[in-house]
Amino acid sequence: MEKKFNNTNNKNNDKFFIKTLFVSFFSILVCIIALSSVTYAWISTSLSSEPNVIMGSRFALTINVVDENGVSVTGDQNDNGIYIYNFTNSGVYTVTLEMSSDTTATKGYCQIIANSTEKYQTEAISKNISYGVEKLTFTIKIVDASTIGFDARLGLSSNVNVHNGTELVIQSVSSTNTDNN
Repeated sequence: MEKKFNNTNNKNNDKFFIKTLFVSFFSILVCIIALSSVTYAWISTSLSSEPNVIMGSRFALTINVVDENGVSVTGDQNDNGIYIYNFTNSGVYTVTLEMSSDTTATKGYCQIIANSTEKYQTEAISKNISYGVEKLTFTIKIVDASTIGFDARLGLSSNVNVHNGTELVIQSVSSTNTDNN
């Protein structure tokens, strides 16, 4: 017996195979185009906005020290930003603290360091009266030759002991120690 091949069945199989092959190639072509487009978009993108800059606040003071005769006393700024005043003569000095014009903070205070041992903290010095005073004026009575530092600090003090009108009495370390003996 002879086997007869059915040409119609082979023709249908061939058409199905060609359709499947065409769909596969078309799908591969679409994937390649999509991948190329994404790659092109990724490579050709550019930054369209500036990055945000985060800046910290800066608090600085203008310090004005005047003796009993109205003569200004000058100080020097050390490497830590603390203004150091060397008082060689006893007397009463008026100190005025104000925020510097280049200050970006809204409030701060000043730590006063006398003879590297005693520390005092002022009330808040602020551009806004609700946080403190705009200008702080107090007097320092120097008994012996002394060194006083003024350190501008950001924020609010937790231990305020210098207010407007306060008088600080400063003695040198050696005279303080001999008075106690």
